[in-house]
Amino acid sequence: MHGCNEVMIDFHCHILPGIDDGSQNMEHSLELAWQSVEDGITHIVTTPHGNHGILLEQLGKRDKALAELRVRLEQEKIPLQLISGMEYSADGEFWKVVQEAPECRCGVDKGDERPLLLEIPLNMDISLAEDVYFKAQLKGVKIVLAHPERYEGFERNADMLQSLLDRGAFLQFNASSLHRGFFFFDSLPKTILKLIEHAPNQILLGSDAHHPEHRPAGFGSAREYVTKRLGEEVWKLMTDITPRNLLGLA
Repeated sequence: MHGCNEVMIDFHCHILPGIDDGSQNMEHSLELAWQSVEDGITHIVTTPHGNHGILLEQLGKRDKALAELRVRLEQEKIPLQLISGMEYSADGEFWKVVQEAPECRCGVDKGDERPLLLEIPLNMDISLAEDVYFKAQLKGVKIVLAHPERYEGFERNADMLQSLLDRGAFLQFNASSLHRGFFFFDSLPKTILKLIEHAPNQILLGSDAHHPEHRPAGFGSAREYVTKRLGEEVWKLMTDITPRNLLGLA
């Protein structure tokens, strides 16, 4: 575990129990919480899946599970702060839904400045992100694109993603993509590092944890990988300063 005064924010985690394909029960959620704390994580943005068809139902379940898990963390004396959020699946009207239900954005207040963690359908090419971001920009919705490295065409569209960064987008990479984790491909880390280096203050990191054994919490060896190549200051930007500002924690 790292220094006790250090802030480290996991921007993408399916820790809430019994909502989606993430944690299936409170026991697993507490295991994920302990894994996070032991790795030095101080804050988790809780990001269950959300989509247009049943969004209000999903938000209700999220809020109930979030309240219950906060109580258990306090009872178990697990020093971890949970922040409300959602991983919203992009559809043709996503920007309208987000404006009508700002609760699906990530952060501690209720303002419209909070970002949306947005997932495009995993069977779609990453090039779709350009159109999605354009629509969001027109409506003033601040977008964090979830795990772009998982999509088809990520590496060949690196220039497009760099252009999105230049226009103000934020990218959230999974820590497992920077070491031999669940979604590892040999050339991915090099492309990710180039994007981080291009705009280190617009990059966030998430565990995308779902299960304490199969897709565990924490950042693993990603910290060592990043800091050896880009330095501790870049790591602090990705896991503390940038997410803290976006979430309204500053």
